[in-house]
Amino acid sequence: MDASPIRKITRNLTFIKDSICDDINTFVDGLIEADVFGMDIKDKIDTARTPKGKADVLLRIITNKGPNALNKFIDLLREKNYEQVVRKMDETATEDAGASNGSDVYRRGQTFTVTCPTELDIVGAQSQQGDDSLEATGRRIPKQTDVQSLVELQRHQYECLHSEYNQLQTAYQGAREQLSMKRDQLYKINQDKIKIESLLKSEKDENEKLKNDVAKLKSEKHDLEKDLEQKEKDLKQKEREISEMMLSMKSFEKLVISEGVRQDRLRAEHKTEIQQMLKEERESLKKELLSTISQTVQDAMKSNSNPVPTKSINSNKQRFMPGTKTTAKSSHNSLVNKNEK
Repeated sequence: MDASPIRKITRNLTFIKDSICDDINTFVDGLIEADVFGMDIKDKIDTARTPKGKADVLLRIITNKGPNALNKFIDLLREKNYEQVVRKMDETATEDAGASNGSDVYRRGQTFTVTCPTELDIVGAQSQQGDDSLEATGRRIPKQTDVQSLVELQRHQYECLHSEYNQLQTAYQGAREQLSMKRDQLYKINQDKIKIESLLKSEKDENEKLKNDVAKLKSEKHDLEKDLEQKEKDLKQKEREISEMMLSMKSFEKLVISEGVRQDRLRAEHKTEIQQMLKEERESLKKELLSTISQTVQDAMKSNSNPVPTKSINSNKQRFMPGTKTTAKSSHNSLVNKNEK
């Protein structure tokens, strides 16, 4: 297994263990189902006493199994919604890739200094061929062949430096592109931030407006409750007045009914009295008339020679009859006036 995939785990070991320790059995079962290892590994993991210890044993086994186990582990992290752990591991891989580019350039520079022959190397090689002429300073004086070698050496150094420059230029362009991408991402994030702040401000203003509306509605509700309470009081007062009026009307109706009954009773009594008086007067008149007729007949019989003319009899009848009618009528009027009083 390459060093870079291993570093995804080793550089984030504590973070991964803290993240998956509470769900360690799920990862063990998932990796067993993915044929990364067998059931015997489960016993080995269970030997650890703490959840973090079990997570540590699991990560050791994954790093020893190879890239397939690591890929299955990452897929399982995504499946179980551990996206933060996956992002952390990917960021580590990106950082390692950038560091690797820089280290390759550094290593190429080291290779250049080792593989490219230097002037001292050439001089040293020539010293082995028996050229022992030295200057007063003790340094060997280069010959014509040495000059050509130095030219070749400088040309080779130039080519190495040019190649290294091109590699640095490429790395610089890549870094600039990444920086541009980061700037674009930052600009987008800032735009999103501005939009979110605007939305939050609008939401805040809307909330303030809603609060004001709620306060206004509460005030209106309070006023309506007061008005309703006053109207209920007025309604109860009206109901009491209506009840009193109904009672008064009922009392008046009873009084009217009783008065009507009394009037009917008085009328019936008056009618009975009048009928009785008329009957008595009729009987009295009848007796008086019979007495008068009888007296007239007797007088006629006494005076056989002087019969009573019809005119005198009629006059006697008229004398009694008008008086009788007048007496009955006056008696009736006196009774009516008495009842009205």
